[in-house]
Amino acid sequence: MQHKIVSSLMVALLSSTAVFCSTSAHALGLGELVTGVTKGTQASGDPDAFIRSALVAEGLMGSALSAMVSSLASKEKAAEYEASMKAASALTDPAEKQAKTEEAQKSAVALINESTSNDAYQGKINKMSSAQKAQLAGAAYNFSLALLQDKALVGQAQGLMASMGANPLNATKLLSVKNAASSLSNQLALGGQLAGKMPAIFKAVDVKAPASAEAKPMELKQVAGD
Repeated sequence: MQHKIVSSLMVALLSSTAVFCSTSAHALGLGELVTGVTKGTQASGDPDAFIRSALVAEGLMGSALSAMVSSLASKEKAAEYEASMKAASALTDPAEKQAKTEEAQKSAVALINESTSNDAYQGKINKMSSAQKAQLAGAAYNFSLALLQDKALVGQAQGLMASMGANPLNATKLLSVKNAASSLSNQLALGGQLAGKMPAIFKAVDVKAPASAEAKPMELKQVAGD
């Protein structure tokens, strides 16, 4: 049974990586996602380190999406998104909490796609204050960094679960790794939906994509939008 769970999740992980295809990675300017280079693999082989790294990547993606929604969407839509994330965070059941968080983040991606669906948003960015542009620059950068981290961790998860699955004593910890890997897989697929938008945002706020998963995140300071 344990072997079947591991095998099924490995198939899902490979599928999510395929969804985030080479075209999407190149659109983001993230060559490492295409080549499969995964620097900084301290989490590889260590389930506890893997889970910690997964939480960092998820937190980075979450804060980046919130900042991009705040920067690009209307105040009303941004407030609705923040309320949905706050409601998700208040849930105590882990499965329900993750499901509601992913649901809210899907709405964030839809909002960002909608807000950048025509050239008018470029004018909005041009009118931003320096602080607002810095927030959007940091959000775009950290969003890309989170995807690099997701890709590296998804690659590690396959081997980690295979080695853990051979030992029945790892059953409890394996479940935690499985859940973290599944969440990363979903996040990677979700992030791929914004890939085509990122080059124009990078150019508008004068920021380059992170070079690798080891890059340091940019500091995000929440500022008022429109």
